[in-house]
Amino acid sequence: MAVTAPAEMFDFKVKFAETRAHAKAIEMELRRMEALQAKQHINYLCTFMPDVFMSRFGDHDSILLLLLLPRLSWKAEILRTQIREKYPAPEEITKDVIFTSHTVEQYSFACRISHLLTSLQTIVHQYDSALRCCSVEMFLQVGTMFSDLAVQEKAIDFYIDLLRKDQLDENIPLETLEKMLQYFNNVYTQHLSETNVDCTVLMSDTSKQLNTACDSIATELKKLQIFMQASEEKTEMAELLCDLLAYNEEIQQSTKKIRRRMPQDGAKSPVSFSKEVQSKLFQCNFEVARVVKTLWEISHASTHTDPKVGFSNQKLKELAHLATDHIYGKDDSGPLDCLRQSLIFAKTEISKVANAMQEGEYDFDGTDEIKPQSPLVLRALAIKAEVKNVENLKLKLEAKELDVMELKKALKMKVCQFVYILF
Repeated sequence: MAVTAPAEMFDFKVKFAETRAHAKAIEMELRRMEALQAKQHINYLCTFMPDVFMSRFGDHDSILLLLLLPRLSWKAEILRTQIREKYPAPEEITKDVIFTSHTVEQYSFACRISHLLTSLQTIVHQYDSALRCCSVEMFLQVGTMFSDLAVQEKAIDFYIDLLRKDQLDENIPLETLEKMLQYFNNVYTQHLSETNVDCTVLMSDTSKQLNTACDSIATELKKLQIFMQASEEKTEMAELLCDLLAYNEEIQQSTKKIRRRMPQDGAKSPVSFSKEVQSKLFQCNFEVARVVKTLWEISHASTHTDPKVGFSNQKLKELAHLATDHIYGKDDSGPLDCLRQSLIFAKTEISKVANAMQEGEYDFDGTDEIKPQSPLVLRALAIKAEVKNVENLKLKLEAKELDVMELKKALKMKVCQFVYILF
């Protein structure tokens, strides 16, 4: 009896697992059928649409753009989540770990790509927010750029495909993703920067973006501190690394305060703040992103250093000068000033925002804001009105035709009467 009980339990577990797998397979097939049916439904509906609606740069492109934005955000979230699970944080960052394994480099890569992906999600959410409250004219204008924006999706698809094949690692360059992000930022600045944004979403996205940036900055700073020679601990570059690490920790603490104060239900109790605060948040993200990219370049340029020797203050300073000249461009005033001022600005401004959040300055005041109808709805109503006008004109023309026919009959009768009188 004691022998058969475990066997029976094992058979039960196997049977239960098979049942669950069978049920999941059925569910997947049903979902697949529903997706195919929905796609076919859309194709059928599109056949009824006039050519002007389906033509390039038309209303259809604007609708496709609205679908593109959440799709990009979902893909970015899938990629970010999987990467962080694949390359978790090492227990500690030491010289031995750096030079004897790929753990630190892989985690550094995960932090870097996570920051780029959260940055992409931030700008995509701003697009989505702007296109839900802008004018119909702006909605259609941005819709004409759908083809160019849709091409950028191939960049994120490239990294997802590598992840699917288990080929996405620290040796894969991220320039394609950076160019995609830069393109979206440029288009937004040119066309949508003056539109309203969802303050709740922006605040949440900013805290996530800054937090992932801080993870990347902390990792690169610790690596650089390890690379430095022991005799260089009191030099200006060593002090810079310590200062940046302290500023970075303060920024991370402020983002934690913001996340704790964010409303659980943003729709019912949204936060609200001025355009000036929005501008400060954008600038914080911009400055921190420059620090992330600069430290990334310095760190990767220093990986060829002999681990037994390390590098001097002067060598690190040379590498830092090259990196800041590349990243900051005309704003470059040397690594000692650029990097420090960028993080001081971000630290100061995000601390003010965190304190304001804790004091309830941005809290929902209970006033129900009347939201304007989205340009998509307004455009749909306009098209329906145009169709209705066409139908009305058609009815009027048909009525006129009946009137003409009656007049012709009356005229014919008059002619007949006239002929009868004459003869």
